[in-house]
Formats: sequence, structure tokens, C-alpha cells
Amino acid sequence: MAVTFQQVSRVRGLFLGLALGDALSVARQAEAADGELRGTSTSQLACYTVEGAIRALHRFSHRGIGHPSAMGWAAYSRWAVGRGFAVPGGQDGPAGWLASVPALTENWGSAPATVHALAGGRMGGQREPVNSSRGHHGFNRVLPLAGMASGPDDDLPREWAADFAALTHGDPLVWRAARVAVAVLTRLVWGGEGKRDGALRLPEPADAELLARVNEVVALAGREPGNRARLAELAPDGTAVSALLGGVYAASSHQQPERVADALRFALHAPWRDAVAPMTGAMLGALHGVAALPMRWLSRLRLGWVLDLLAGDLLAQLVLTPGGGEYQPVLSADWSTRYPPG
Repeated sequence: MAVTFQQVSRVRGLFLGLALGDALSVARQAEAADGELRGTSTSQLACYTVEGAIRALHRFSHRGIGHPSAMGWAAYSRWAVGRGFAVPGGQDGPAGWLASVPALTENWGSAPATVHALAGGRMGGQREPVNSSRGHHGFNRVLPLAGMASGPDDDLPREWAADFAALTHGDPLVWRAARVAVAVLTRLVWGGEGKRDGALRLPEPADAELLARVNEVVALAGREPGNRARLAELAPDGTAVSALLGGVYAASSHQQPERVADALRFALHAPWRDAVAPMTGAMLGALHGVAALPMRWLSRLRLGWVLDLLAGDLLAQLVLTPGGGEYQPVLSADWSTRYPPG
């Protein structure tokens, strides 16, 4: 896999845009306030999503098996244990470097379906849902997986996204929204490079139906940009589908790189701003790259350095395999300490 400078910038933008939207959903007076901007459990869980993916890829390079869902489950369990929740087997195995980040152990709000599923000790899946939750936490936390795509049509990230979402959220609409969002974000990260005819083809009919709704929202934003009533209609609650459609509408209403701040401000008018704003920021960061994100906010982002480091490490794992493998030398002696393959 080879990446360009633009792709690196877009992956960083995706990660940091998500966290920025999440943080602004908490700091209503971000323009006037100073000091750090912290987010919600969405940002914390997004960090562990990426860490779980890196560890799964690292494991595969050494053992030929990755078990991504199991690695995702273990990653979310480490988050829960760090937050003080009782999770069966949550401390099994080495912790990795995220365990030493203070901001990941602080109370940044709840993620009820996630915590309840982890506390139950049974890993959910698309064939055996663990509950019927439709909440946005299962959706927003997996958006960074678009950063691991090897090309604009790579279907692996969206399948991992669906599997990671299904670990704790049982409504199929959460998985389908995750697949569609990651497919769209993958195209944005790659700038449309290599696409055959401009069409996204998703294997599941239900995914294609949801993608059609996304395309309708993009067209609506072209006709009626920045309409708060429309935003409320598209995203009336805290579900994954609301997060998807509301985020697409907010981002598509303010597509220009100089209007990223306007898009994020607009997303905060959604009834459930903490659902919509992360997707808005992720889309525009993936579209324009990290330089388009407002520095006056980005410089105050509490988890900014963590997500930026994770973005670089994910790309390093994909391109360089720093921890080595069966036929590859070890480039970083501490890689297996930072990302234990288990």
C-alpha cells in the first residue's frame, strides 16, 4: 500500500475532525471560551477503535490471523476498565500505551449501550445481536476505520466498521449506517482516485437503500443549504441514522474548505448535536485535510495529539509494518509494547 501526502492529511483530518465536532458539541460557547476542548465518550471510544485495529493488523502480520472483532471488543473493554466500569476479562492481556493517557480515564459522559454490553461479557455480532440499541455511539466511534482503506473501493474498512459497531449495538441500522459512512469517508480520503465510474456499490441491498438516502440529502443540501428545520427533520434523535444523515447534511451545506467552522456551528443546532457534529467534522476533515480545520479550536483539543498520533501509527502499520512480520524486519523495537498483538 502506498499513500500520498494528501491522503495522510485527509486521514489526520478525518480523525481530528471527528474529535473536534465531538468536543464542540460539549463546549457550546467555544468561540468565546478559552482553555482546552474535551469531547465525550465518542472521542475516547474512537481512540480505542483505532488502537484495536492497529493491534489486529499487527497480530495478522505475525500470526496470519487478526480476529478484528475480538481485538475491537478487547479494546473497548480496556476503555471501560480505565473508566472504572466492571467488565469481565477487561484487563486480560497487556494494556498498550493508551492506558497511560489520563484523558481516556476521565468521565466524559456515558455510552450506555456500550457499557451494558461490555458488562454483560458477551460479544455481539451481526448474526447474534447483543441488544436492540440504535444509538450513535456504535456509529461515530468506528468512523476512523475509513483511514485504513487501501483504495477508494476497499470494502474491508466498512466491514470492520459494521462488525465493530455490532459488538455492542444490536439494531442492524447501526451497522448499515456505519458501512455507508465508512464507504463515503473512504472515497473522501482517497479523493475519488481510482474509482471506475463514480458509483459506490454496496453489497447489501439495505446498505444501497441507505446510501440512496445519503445521496438525496446531498442533493437537498445543494437546494436548501443550512436549513435548521431540515436538519431537525433529518436528525431528530440520537440514533446512528440521524448521525449519518444529519452529518452529511451539515457538511454538504458548507462544503468549501473555508466554511468548515460554519459547518460545525450549524451541526450544533441539531436536536442531538453530539450525534451529528462528529460525522460533520469527520466528513470535512476527510474531504479537505487537516489544514482546513480551524486552528483556534484544534490547538485546544484535549485528545488532539492522541488521535493525530494514532492516525500516523495506523498509516505506519499499513505502509511500513513497524513491528515486523513473518517476512519483514522489525523497524520499531517498542511497537509490540505499544500495540501488543495479543
